[in-house]
Amino acid sequence: MLYFLTDWSSETPQLDSNILFNIKTIFQEGGFETKLINTHFSPFLNYYMNKFESYDSDHFISLMNTVTDRFALNYAPLILNDLDFPKDWERTYTRGSVLLSKEGIIKAEVYFNSFGFVSQVHYPTSLGKEIQVYSEKGTLLTQASFNSSGEAIEQRIYDEGGQLILTQWGGDVFIEATYQKRFKKKTYKSFKEVCMELLHLALVNFNRKEDRLVIDGTNDWVMSLIDGIEFPESVVYIFSGPSEPCHSQMAEHLSLIENGKAMITDNLHFKAAIEKGKEPLQSELHFMPLFPTALSLGESNNFLEGTVYWQIESFDSQISALFEKFLELKLSTPELCLTLESEKATDETKVDTHLSHFITKNFEISLSSYEYGLVKQYYEALENEEMTPGLRDLFQANKRENPMFNRVIDTYVFYTGISFRKSASVDDLKADFKRGRIFIDHRQKFDFLSHSLAVSAGIPILSKTPSPYLVHGKNGLLYEEDEDLVKAVRAYLTDPDLWNQSLVESVEVIENNSAEGLIEKWKEVLK
Repeated sequence: MLYFLTDWSSETPQLDSNILFNIKTIFQEGGFETKLINTHFSPFLNYYMNKFESYDSDHFISLMNTVTDRFALNYAPLILNDLDFPKDWERTYTRGSVLLSKEGIIKAEVYFNSFGFVSQVHYPTSLGKEIQVYSEKGTLLTQASFNSSGEAIEQRIYDEGGQLILTQWGGDVFIEATYQKRFKKKTYKSFKEVCMELLHLALVNFNRKEDRLVIDGTNDWVMSLIDGIEFPESVVYIFSGPSEPCHSQMAEHLSLIENGKAMITDNLHFKAAIEKGKEPLQSELHFMPLFPTALSLGESNNFLEGTVYWQIESFDSQISALFEKFLELKLSTPELCLTLESEKATDETKVDTHLSHFITKNFEISLSSYEYGLVKQYYEALENEEMTPGLRDLFQANKRENPMFNRVIDTYVFYTGISFRKSASVDDLKADFKRGRIFIDHRQKFDFLSHSLAVSAGIPILSKTPSPYLVHGKNGLLYEEDEDLVKAVRAYLTDPDLWNQSLVESVEVIENNSAEGLIEKWKEVLK
């Protein structure tokens, strides 16, 4: 049995981009016995897992499930009308919540999840506020009070029948009388101490010779829970992401990790640092990709545009200068289109401002002019199949009579060739890579999900950091200088033979790192 220990507490966990979820999925689909133990409350988690056809109550538990009563009654998630509010409270509907007020005074605010069901209700209090969290079964899961500074005062946790399980006051935890027989103590010094006891119960049938426990070695909460685990020799630690958190956890839990079954990383910098360090760790360290690849070649050959997908951390001065070089390249290579993805929503304004200034300088056309507005209206109507005879005639008349009108059209085509993404989802990435010609990762986060998707689509990877999906000079380029990046983009856009050779090399990488390929690599680690 493969056990996976997670700490999913967000109400909308991004499962398709989560390393442990992906690894669990490939083993489960490969016919292996797996069990996922979540250490936090994550309401509606089974709904999210069902989206991936992955939820199975026999192979997934929450820690609190090890001691709570389960009820066979039919339950359903709550909608707004299920909540018993006074009828004289007025409702104000906002984008993500409903405000309830009386005579202008806010009485409560109801929040909904992506499925449209009630997830939380916030009540103002004299001290600050109270937050009630509801489960997918429509029952109260937790009730917490906070002061005006947002600091937790008290938290109550309930079972499905509405029975109080425990109360956390400050740091101390008090077990309710009804549940005291199921815990070793009546009071605990921390909620972590409670979770450590529940984890022991969840792993009571663990076979230290045959079973394995897989955890995220960079997760401070999970690492603290297993600090006193009885079978350290059966634990597999995954170290992914930036090197600093990896080294930090290594230093804090060195004796525990040294006695583990294995360490796995997809960060070559971290691997190199470990191999230069303490000798006992070297034989336990394995380098491998953590996201499976699947042959899903894109359709960029069917489009005139050569779309470059560019991931950045933030639109700072260095990126701004590089963006300028890409815009200059687009002047001489019109087929170049650029999709820029950043985690910061404010970067969209920065990108648009820079682009507008570039257009004004190079095209001498104002984006606020009447002519530009007409061109924009015409092409948007054409795209949306909303063209009218009047608009078509007006456009054609300007094209005949205005000698500068073609330049306005060129300006619009140039401007719309640049787009922005804010923290794209996995589905968005897959769709963009279907049309994409090149993928650039300018980040230094050692997050290789997008690399696995890019190579699966068969497009070259140009990366600032070493990637397990990138064979330098074969299916892309590991670059250091911005000039090298710009040259590589120009080469892949203008040399079909170079691009096709990269595609051939990508197919080999895809085959080596498929779900089946990763399982074989993992078998060597787990045996």
